[in-house]
Amino acid sequence: MKYRRPLLIVSLDGDARAALGTIRRVAPQAERLLVVACLPTRSFAWLNVATPLEGRDESGMALDALREAARGAAATVDIELLPELHLDALAALAAAARIDLLVAAALPLGGLAFTAGLRAR
Repeated sequence: MKYRRPLLIVSLDGDARAALGTIRRVAPQAERLLVVACLPTRSFAWLNVATPLEGRDESGMALDALREAARGAAATVDIELLPELHLDALAALAAAARIDLLVAAALPLGGLAFTAGLRAR
């Protein structure tokens, strides 16, 4: 099967390089890679202007590293940040983007059950 639209679910503080390497091998001609990065609980406050600058810098660097790692994995790479994973919202996003491959990397402990539920849909 030739995958064209992979979805990568990753925690922003996780390492997505191995999963991105898998996507490059399994879907070498991907048209669009959608990366959904869930924000770790301790870093969620970086979206708030009142957060100390160093907290925003840490999350900003993690986002930049994710962008750099994903570069070239598909013709188009889009990254969406989510404060937490919601099965219904993510399933709707995957359907709208016509996702044909689901990859999960560096998710919190509850991520396995979540990924199985999304895959079942």
